[in-house]
Amino acid sequence: MTDNVTPLYLSTTQAAEASQRHRETVADALRSGELHGFQRSAGSNWRIDPDCLKAWVEKRACKHGFPQPKSVTKAAA
Repeated sequence: MTDNVTPLYLSTTQAAEASQRHRETVADALRSGELHGFQRSAGSNWRIDPDCLKAWVEKRACKHGFPQPKSVTKAAA
């Protein structure tokens, strides 16, 4: 078996190492919708597609359409 096999999904720690960002930066991006990822259940570990991580680092949308647009609020008249 080869040691340099790319995993199907990355943990936040693996994503942080691969992107050379702090783990909390990755976690914040996941929570805000800036980075696409998923949790199997609320509060469980995040999983990140390596292609989505690459898109986030390159500041472009991933194949899932993330980052999600920020909600627009109307200014008070």
